[in-house]
Amino acid sequence: MSDPAQSAAYARAITDKDVTEKGKATVNGVRTTHYRVSVDVDDLPNGDTLRKQVGPALPMDVWLDDEGRMRRQQIDMTVKAPETTQRSSPDASPTPEKVTVHTVMDFTDFGTEVEADEPPAGQVTDMTGKALEQGDRQN
Repeated sequence: MSDPAQSAAYARAITDKDVTEKGKATVNGVRTTHYRVSVDVDDLPNGDTLRKQVGPALPMDVWLDDEGRMRRQQIDMTVKAPETTQRSSPDASPTPEKVTVHTVMDFTDFGTEVEADEPPAGQVTDMTGKALEQGDRQN
């Protein structure tokens, strides 16, 4: 939930039928319009896994500025623990059946030039394969 790239995927999955205007608000000094949206999890990366954890829709609040840029995104959801989760020993704490997650991300400094140096090749690792592997194990 804390990956801004993933947030963009969530925003792309929003359709007009899933949007309710909630009013005007100022976010970090910028006038915005607050919307409540419902995102169909089938339209998201790892939608099958997400559907098992949160259900068919992901409720989200977004605040858009006058140029249509997302200035804030808030997600409040209850995630079900995977069914295979068991205690490793009788003395271990029980795993909660559900966890409530509250995530707020603010987006600022649009158009700011950024200077970044590429790290040396020896300090970089491609984790794509490991991430895909872990996703396969969860399905």
